[in-house]
Order: sequence, then structure tokens, then C-alpha cells
Amino acid sequence: MKRLKCGLTVAAVFFTVAAEAQELVQKVSFTVPASRPLIEVLEDFAGKTGMRLAYSKMDIKELKVKGVKCENTSVNNCLKDIISGLPVAFRLRGDLISIKYEGNGISVIGNGKISGKIVDEVGNPVAGAEVTVAKKTILTDNNGDFVVEVPSGVYTLTVKASKYSPLRVEKLSVNNNETSTVSFAMKQASDKITDIKEVVLTATRKADTQAGLLAQQKKAAQMSDGISAEQIAKTPDNDVGGTLKRVTGITTIDNKYVVVRSMGERWNTAAMDGINLPSTEAYNQNFSFDIIPTAMVESIVVSKTATPDMNASFAGGYVEVRTKDIPNENFTTVSVGTSYNDQSAFKEFLTRKQGKYDYFGYDDGTRDFPKGMEATDWNNPLFFEQSKRFTNDNFSTFKTKADMGSNLQLALGRTFALDNNNKWGFAGAFTVRNEQNKLDIDHTGRGNWLDTTAPYDPNWQANGTDPIVFYHFKNKGASYNYNSTLAGMLNFGLQLGKNRISFRNSYTHIYDNTLTRITGWNEYTGGSGMAANAEASYNYFYNGIIPNNDPAQIKNLDKPYTDNTNYPIYQTLLQNKLEGNHKIRNVDINWFAARTGVKSDTKDYTQYLSQYDFVGSEILTYHMVYNSASNFYRGYIANKETDYNYGTSLKWNIDTGNFKTDIKAGYAGVIKNNTNQQQKFFLRVDENRDVPSSEKGFMSLYGSLNQWFDGSKYVPGGIGWQTKPMYKNDKYEGKVTQNAFYVMFDNRWRNKLRLVWGVRAEYFKYDLISQQMDDSDNQTVKKSTY
Repeated sequence: MKRLKCGLTVAAVFFTVAAEAQELVQKVSFTVPASRPLIEVLEDFAGKTGMRLAYSKMDIKELKVKGVKCENTSVNNCLKDIISGLPVAFRLRGDLISIKYEGNGISVIGNGKISGKIVDEVGNPVAGAEVTVAKKTILTDNNGDFVVEVPSGVYTLTVKASKYSPLRVEKLSVNNNETSTVSFAMKQASDKITDIKEVVLTATRKADTQAGLLAQQKKAAQMSDGISAEQIAKTPDNDVGGTLKRVTGITTIDNKYVVVRSMGERWNTAAMDGINLPSTEAYNQNFSFDIIPTAMVESIVVSKTATPDMNASFAGGYVEVRTKDIPNENFTTVSVGTSYNDQSAFKEFLTRKQGKYDYFGYDDGTRDFPKGMEATDWNNPLFFEQSKRFTNDNFSTFKTKADMGSNLQLALGRTFALDNNNKWGFAGAFTVRNEQNKLDIDHTGRGNWLDTTAPYDPNWQANGTDPIVFYHFKNKGASYNYNSTLAGMLNFGLQLGKNRISFRNSYTHIYDNTLTRITGWNEYTGGSGMAANAEASYNYFYNGIIPNNDPAQIKNLDKPYTDNTNYPIYQTLLQNKLEGNHKIRNVDINWFAARTGVKSDTKDYTQYLSQYDFVGSEILTYHMVYNSASNFYRGYIANKETDYNYGTSLKWNIDTGNFKTDIKAGYAGVIKNNTNQQQKFFLRVDENRDVPSSEKGFMSLYGSLNQWFDGSKYVPGGIGWQTKPMYKNDKYEGKVTQNAFYVMFDNRWRNKLRLVWGVRAEYFKYDLISQQMDDSDNQTVKKSTY
């Protein structure tokens, strides 16, 4: 029996070897045109050769061949031709062909792209690195970016750069009309050539440029956090204001202002492409990030500590938005969206007179304001003449229905290849957004003054009362906000060898109008200042409850009033920046020149009080004008800042084996010009009229406000606008000149110890040209601070 078993084993091995040998020597002629389904081709091939097939139809049903032409070729070689460029492998066992799927879903024969970003261990871009794939070799640009077009398939990609260990990425799948992104950090090699080892990576999934951003954060000289374009693309955010709240340590207010590490606007600095952005607020160091569309953003980095090469005008955070210039691939995106707010959409919405261009954020003249008004009072001969220059009624309130929110965003990017691996390109974006929201105000109060609760009574038991008395009245109302944003960006870039020049342009215009109406009680509007009396008046005013069922008590109730405010604000940001980056051996040279302008106009803001009287069972609405008060006023605020930034820097490295040093030296200068022009106007009554002297300083206004502000009442004996200037020469004007020089050293020892240090010297000069009104000094101010 043992001999028989040995004989059978030997026979089985002999027949297997003979069958495999037959596969290798069998010749076949087989021709197939391109784009035929792989399954059909394999079935035809198996039928022609008399072989069997094993495969997963679900995995390979969409795959198509490139075209096959086998002339008297072995089965093995012909199968290689059939699956060439496809994410599959085969195995021959006797007359069985086993097909194994190894790809990421490549389904159509065509061309795709591979793009990426190569950085070093510190996060700096590696320029001039050789990227080889599909027998093509390209060089990374000054930003470490590369892009190459190849037929769809599975590839091995290698990266080589001087002084770095080479990288090889295997099984990198490329789909038709898609871009596979691979980004990684290269390790610096030792000076000993024998120590250089190739790093092998397996591309099992599609990566993204988040890797480059993470490398920069981990190895950056300062503590930082951020978010990449790929991460932003996974969110529904249309503007940077909404995106920033996704960064660790960042809190946003109204989805536009930032708080970094619990530090407010005063302690933070906003920058775009390395240029500090002026404040969008007239009285605060604050920037509204919702004016920047996300379609143009390459990354957002929030630095929480400073280095010598940074403008150290922050203690909380330095928020830098980096935009695209030469895109890695062509793109065209169109985004149309809408939003529904159940508090406002299709519901009553209060507004002042609207202009026909409000949706796009521009004034059609509805809120035009007379300029150059001289200081006047009711007894000035110019009082009525200047008042007649107010031709717009921006006090009357209208009821309408709020629309749903809408937004449209277009983005376009193109890259054009030039000879010798050079390129140029552009990226642009345009967005229009409109939102109409209502915020209900349940109650507002002035500290504990006329509060809805009485102080705690320690003797409440003896008095037979509650320990705390609650009064059921509210000073309530609503705020109606109309917001329109129009923004655009257009950036150009040119890469010539190791020289890169970029021209970046951004424009944003925002119209934000907030109308607030609050009805409440206080002792200055015909009230007693007693919470109990306010409660009784509240019940009658809103619910018709007669106090103690005695109609005679109605006339003695405290009277409420309504405070009406409206602030239409127009903001415009325009930034232009020209920058260059040049690499000469191991020296990086950077330079830039930029202009940034921010303009904020609050046009014809208004405030007035509506008062009420209880006459019989009716509630009468009227208005009062007091020459000694400010029941009616209007005004404008025009704030403008223009900054000119310029600078240059040189960076080079010294490598002595275990000890490496990066040295950076540079200069940065800025000239800032700021003007703030504003005037305020109070409604006054002409006291030269035939009424008792006790009534000369006030007047009651009955009826609609429109009839009072159509210009017909700006006559002797009527009303008019008192002009109150805020600044000498009608404006504040200041200028800042700043020059900074710095040297920074980044020392690293065997990647185990790192020291970043340096020195920065700044010269600062502030020229105050004109300031606020000062009774003790009526001359134009000219002083400098160093």
C-alpha cells in the first residue's frame, strides 16, 4: 500500500507539472478592439483556448480593455495584454484562469490626473523634486505642488529630491476624468550615501492635501491649527466665517467674528495671503470673515504663538486665509442653494423703504445723505435751509413678507502648461448671498432697574408675602435683519522654473440692515418706575385686561413706548497683492507689495421713540419732539482705511549632518491711512411760534411719519434738523508708518531637539492729523507718536 501511495503522488505531481508546462507553451492568436467589456473578452479568450474562468462579476463588470492584439503568443503573455492598465491580476492553475480585483473602481478607459504636494519634515514645500509615473517625469513647483495626466490605471509613483530619501508609492489607482491626490512629507537623508533608503508607500485609498497641512502644523515653528481645502469641501460652508468654528480653539460670533482661546477681537489679527486685513468695524479691531468665499480658499491656519518673522500684533491668534493662484487641476463649480428659517420665511417682516438694488447690496439713492452740513440749531438762519436737503424718509416702517435665504456661487480655475515644465493659470470665484432673518426678543432690561422681580424680602413670612415677588411684564420686540453679500476673487500665477509670480485680487461688498423695535416701560416715558404699575399696563396693552375691572383706572396706567432703531451698513473690501518667490540653489527669496482697502458706510441710520396714550378704550400712537432730548435723530458714519504693505525676505539652510539650521532674514513695511467722517442730526422744533412759553420746547406729532418728513414741515414754526459735527474739519484722520527688520534661526539637532529664536525690531510712527471735537482746542491737530 505504501508503494501505491508514493506512485499516486508522483503521478499527480507529474500531471500537474505537465499541465502547467502546456499552459506556458500553448500559443494563441487573439485580437480585440478597445473599450470592450473585460468579462466578454475573458469569456471569448477562455472559449478560444478551452480554459475555465473564475472571477467576481460584481467587481469587474464595469471594466473595459484598452485593445488586445496577440499573434502566436503564449497564454500567459496574452492575458497580460488583456488586463494591461486594469486593476486586476490573474493566476493560472492548469486550465483554470483566476481573476482577482485589486483596484478602486476604475470603470472607463480614459485619462486621469495625479496631483499632490510635497513638503519636508518641517512642513516647507520641496521645490524641484522629481516625480516619475508612467515613464513621465515632472518637477514640483515653488509651492511643492505637482500634477501629471496619465491614462486610467494602476501605477507606481516615485519621488526623488536632493538631500531627501526617495519615496515610492505603489498601487496608485487613477480613474477616468478624476484626480488622485497624494501628499506627503519627505525625510531628509544623511550625508552618508549608504544611509539613503527608499521609503515605500502603498496607496490603498485616495489621500488629500490635509497631509501637507498636518505636516506643517506638527513641525511649524509656532503653535498652530488649521483646516485644508479638502476638509472645507466636505462641509456645507460657503464662507470662511462658518468654516472657522471647525478649527480647534476657535469660537465664532454670528458666524463672522472670531474668539481665539477666549480672547476677543482686540487680541486677534486677520490676514489673507500674509497681509494683515484692516478692521471692518469703525470702533473695534475686528474683521468679518463671512465676506470671504470658501471656493477660493487653499487653507486656513490659526497661529497661536508668534515667531520673529510674523507681525506680533496679536495675543490670541493670527488667523491667515490662504487663497489659490495656479490650481492643480482645471475646475468649474456652480453652487446654488437656499435656506429656510421657520422664524422668518414667508412671515411678517418689518423694514424701512427698500431700494431696487438691495438684493445685490448696493444703494440706489434711497439712503443718500447730505454731506458738508454746517453746525446749526433751531435759531440758526441755516436751520430750515439745510433741513430741506433731507429728501428721504427713512423713518416710516413697512410690513412685508420675508423670503427664503438664497445663495449662488461660481468658481473657475484653469492651468496651462508651457514648455520646460513651466505653467501659468488662474482661479476665480463669484458669490451672491441674501438672507432675511428675524430674532424675537423675549425681554430686555437695564440691569435690575425696573426689573421683573422684586428684591428678596427677609421678613416675608412675617409679612405674609412671597420671598420674591415676580412681576409679569416684558420689554419685548424683535430684530429684523436683511443681509446681502456680493464677493469675487481672481488670482493669477506664473511658474517659470524655480521662479513663481502671483497676482491676487479679492473684492467683497456687504449690505447689512438691522431694524429693531422694542416695546417696554420706564419712568421717563410717562411712567412711575414701579414694576407693579408696569405689570398692570402690560396686561391692558397686550391683553385688554382692565385694572380691577374699573375703566376709570385706565388713564392712570403707566404708558409704554417703542424704541425704533435702524442701521443700514455697507462694507467693501478690496485687496490686490503682487508677490514673487525665487529659489537660487539653497536660498529662497520672497517679496511682495499689496494694497488693501476697507470701506464701511453707515448710511442714514435712524432712531426714534413711538409713544402711547390710553384714550377711553382706544390706544393712541403718537410721537414727541423735545429740544432738550433725543427722541428723533439720524446720522451717518463713513469709515475708510487703506493699507500699503511691502516687504522681502531671504531664507537659506545650513546642513552639517546631525545639526541643521534654517536662517531667515527680512524686512516688512506698512503705511496705513484711516479716515472717519460722521455727523449726527437731531429733530428740533422752532421755538419762535405762537404757543405758551412752556410749550415752545416740544411738539407732538400725530399721524403717519411720512407726512412729517416729506419736506413740507421744514418751515418757520415747524420742525427741522439740528446739525451736530463730531470731528474737527468734519472728520478724523490718522496715519501709521511701520518698518520692521527681523532675523530668525531654526536649529534642529538629529530631529530630536529644536530651537527657534531670533530678533525683530520695529519702528512705529502714528500721525494724528485731525481728531474729535475738543472745546479747549479748536485748531487742527498735527502730532506724531513714536
